[in-house]
Amino acid sequence: MTKYHLGISYGHNATVAVVADGALVFCQSEERLDRIKNTTGFPYETLAYVYRSICRPEEVASCSLFLARNLGYAMLKRSGFRKLRMVHKIDAAGIAAWEADPAGGRAAHEAYARSIAAVVADSDLTAEGHVWFSRATGLSGHRIFHVDHHVCHGYSTLPFIGPDGDQLVFTLDGEGDGLCASVAVWRDGRLTRISETSEHRSLGKVYEIVTGLLGFKMMEHEYKVMGLAPYAKPEYYRDLTQRLEKLLWVDEAGTWRSSSDNLAADLAALCRYQRFDAGARRRRGDVRLQAGAGRADQGRVCDDAR
Repeated sequence: MTKYHLGISYGHNATVAVVADGALVFCQSEERLDRIKNTTGFPYETLAYVYRSICRPEEVASCSLFLARNLGYAMLKRSGFRKLRMVHKIDAAGIAAWEADPAGGRAAHEAYARSIAAVVADSDLTAEGHVWFSRATGLSGHRIFHVDHHVCHGYSTLPFIGPDGDQLVFTLDGEGDGLCASVAVWRDGRLTRISETSEHRSLGKVYEIVTGLLGFKMMEHEYKVMGLAPYAKPEYYRDLTQRLEKLLWVDEAGTWRSSSDNLAADLAALCRYQRFDAGARRRRGDVRLQAGAGRADQGRVCDDAR
């Protein structure tokens, strides 16, 4: 009897994937059915389709949910478990307030960080989430697994990894489960993390914020800004590149570092009254990506990187 394994992402671009006997047989984002661009929330309609057309709940051996910490469930609960279109906008008022009172801004940021830590550590919320996800999926709790955001990204590289030798696996995005980047080694059938970077030093956030500062849709139009990068002339962005280097960099251990307490405010100040070509951001991003993976692997021998 065929056993099915589900993978469910319930953040932005909510999606369900189905694996049967080691082969991917289905993968679809919720937006295909509800017509909400970048649907954020639990993919109710797609999962219902899977149970109608591909497998029944009793045939599901496991279900992996894409997020390990309580924040994902807290997000669902805050929205009343309704699906939404994720829309991020530049908080112009927040940036102005930060610039007027940096000390107050830092205090507010620290208070917010403490509130997030409290949510993550809330055991009652964890138990509540387990019950909710069991009901939402129609699966008993022992078949449901909550998988770290960047571990999921890392395992997505496995189909492209050769059978021989150690492999270096590098992940990078805006944020997820408290991190924005990780470096791991795939060895003897196991993915072992050797470096990680806090979400507060996120290169992905730099891309997102700059996209918003330029008047585009954040978390949707970054590709448009990146597409402009090849047309930028070095003489237009050379000075800006040097200033970006002081904002976000990779240290000798391969860890991302930042001099910023508020990336949005610092990037807004950096861009103000400047000719801002995407080439500066793209150039620094490409260089830092290479440096981050290479330095984190220092002293180790990996045959390839993904």
